[in-house]
Formats: sequence, C-alpha cells, structure tokens
Amino acid sequence: MSRSITIKELELVHLELAYAHTRIKRTRQIVHMADSLMRHGQLVPIVVVAAEHPCFVLIDGYLRVTAAARAGLDTLEAQIVPGNAQDALCRLLARDGARQFDVFEQAALLRDLKAIHQLNQQQIAAKMGRHPSWVTRR
Repeated sequence: MSRSITIKELELVHLELAYAHTRIKRTRQIVHMADSLMRHGQLVPIVVVAAEHPCFVLIDGYLRVTAAARAGLDTLEAQIVPGNAQDALCRLLARDGARQFDVFEQAALLRDLKAIHQLNQQQIAAKMGRHPSWVTRR
C-alpha cells in the first residue's frame, strides 16, 4: 500500500510551529532566505503533517516560514506527508546528508520524541534505523 505525498499551498497562519524551540535562529540566514524568496520564489516546499483541520504541524522548513513572514508572504508550498508528527520527525532525522542539523537541534528533536511522544531510546533508534548509542550521543 503506497501513501501519496501531496503538495499544496498553505497559509502561514494555519501552521503549528510545534518544534520551533528546537531550531537555532540565525538572523543572517533568515534575511538571506527572505531575499531569495522575494527574488526567486520558493524552491523547496516545507514539510508538514495534518493536524486538526485546518491546521498543519510544521516538521521542516522553519527557516523558510520565518523568512516568508519577514518578506510579507502569506503562503508557502507544503509537502503534506502521511502519518503523524512522531513518524515524520524520525524520518527527517534519519535522512543523513539530505538536511544538515546542528547537533543541538538533533538533541532537541530527540528530547521531544522522548518527552512529548513518549518514545524510549531503543524505540527512537529503531524508528530511525540507527543504533541506540547514536541517540545517546545526542
């Protein structure tokens, strides 16, 4: 059974920024991204999972959302992935090289998987295809 991935334009006001506290805010990158959005448009969709209608939980794209707000944009293209936030976060962290997280961002996301989503170290490691020691080191 294959689940489809949907790309849809979403209003920023419908995004739940549930994991904003796990991201390091870099003003220079925000300004650069806002400029890029204005000059070239959005090149990569943000990643969300559906929440209570009409909202979506933002999984990846916090820089793009902050920059879009700074640039005065009301909407962004979003990739709506199937499943829940817990699974989407694990998939995001498991994609080596596709998106480079600071080790502190990784640690904060792993902490949320444990505290908010009630996963233990072994469960997190299994969902990510990692060894439990990887989780421990963060």
